[in-house]
Amino acid sequence: MRKWFFLIGFVSSVFYASPTLSVEQLEQILLSKYLEGVEVGIEIYCLTNQELLYSKNAEKLLSVASNNKLVTTFSALEILGRRFVHRTELKAVGEIQNGILNGDLVVVGHGDPNISGRFYSSPLAIPQTWAKALKKQGIHTIEGNLLAEDQDFDREWISPHWPKDQLLSWYSAPVSALSFNDNCIIISVSPGSAGEVHLQTDPPTRFMTLQNQMKVTPNGKTNFWVDRKWGTNEVYARGNFALTSRKQEAEITIHDPSLFLLTVFQESLEAENIKLTGTLGMESNPRTGKMLHCTSHPLFKTLSTINKNSQNFYAEHLFKILGKHCFGKGTFENGAKAISDLLKKKGYQEFEVTDGSGLSRGNRYSSHLLVGLLKDIYGHPDRDFFVATLPVSGVDGSMKERLGSSYKKRVRAKTGYIYNVSALSGFVRSRSDKVYAFSFLMNGFATGKNPASNSTMKQIQDQLLKAVIDYY
Repeated sequence: MRKWFFLIGFVSSVFYASPTLSVEQLEQILLSKYLEGVEVGIEIYCLTNQELLYSKNAEKLLSVASNNKLVTTFSALEILGRRFVHRTELKAVGEIQNGILNGDLVVVGHGDPNISGRFYSSPLAIPQTWAKALKKQGIHTIEGNLLAEDQDFDREWISPHWPKDQLLSWYSAPVSALSFNDNCIIISVSPGSAGEVHLQTDPPTRFMTLQNQMKVTPNGKTNFWVDRKWGTNEVYARGNFALTSRKQEAEITIHDPSLFLLTVFQESLEAENIKLTGTLGMESNPRTGKMLHCTSHPLFKTLSTINKNSQNFYAEHLFKILGKHCFGKGTFENGAKAISDLLKKKGYQEFEVTDGSGLSRGNRYSSHLLVGLLKDIYGHPDRDFFVATLPVSGVDGSMKERLGSSYKKRVRAKTGYIYNVSALSGFVRSRSDKVYAFSFLMNGFATGKNPASNSTMKQIQDQLLKAVIDYY
């Protein structure tokens, strides 16, 4: 039998006599006044016994928020395979003689979302590595341009299905075949030495024009936010800043991801005293050239970041990679078609796919479909590989603070939340060591008969899980 996560913290049924729980007791939890008028879809399936434990409106299509990432990541495992590797290449289009590249230096992107400091000591680590690699090869001058080859994806960086009032937020970052630092910049404000406000960007770069419109107050509270002029990289820091405040930060998306990466790379070249005589631009007609360096990242890093951290940026890049793989071009439309075709091949007909992350309300699935995918995962030859990407209750990711210490490691599940939508789907191991796949979808609770928060929905979800753990 394959070793997998349910053997962690193993509790033998030999030493545990499980009391019984009736379906009516699960129903009692769902009689909460906060679910009155709320659309609820639930399915709990015992994988150990291969039988349905509980179902309520399980065929109903509902918005799923970040539970959408389960569909995206499983589709990637099925379509791309666990050995898929992201690659970003540097190539020289021209001859290299006496340390001079007589031609263009091209950065070739295929949608890797990992070009950041997430797995490195600094956000600048990868472009600095590129610059050092060129220097090590003896290159000190580029008599040409620094170009981005990003044609694997289209240049529709923002999904038309995302909330228009949230497009500057980190979770709505643009999607490009060449991306850097999650296509965001952090702006920090701190008191300066002469009683003024000091602004700084992370990573430090000239790519962004930062305007200080802060009002300094000797006392009081700091109320600080950043804004960006749409279609530009002109950023404004606004609000009040009390000089007694500590440093504070805000994150904002950038415009034109490929140019962002090129700019930071050029700055890294300058730091290594490598001269660029030309300009930054796009490689509109890809040419052959000599490979100078390649950066690669395994699929596992991407899937784990998507599922454990619920990182939209990674999910949307994977979404377009699926579109490129299946239909030759990474677009939101092709990503949706790639996943739709896979689901239909598996026998599902009723669903709606619009993006990879679940930020769009247009993604609609049933709890029955999600449990069906979880059943596929449970029987998949790469089950352990995939399950290891899911958050663990009481341990990490978005499940770190869920359920409490006595239920630690018993749940591996994907959380999900956008306004008025709360979701939780995954695997749970009972104290009698039975394994269940489950999906809890809740829509409309913030505007229901008894308006409630996502926190309240999570409490109800946790009550259901605790009941399964303790009594089944």
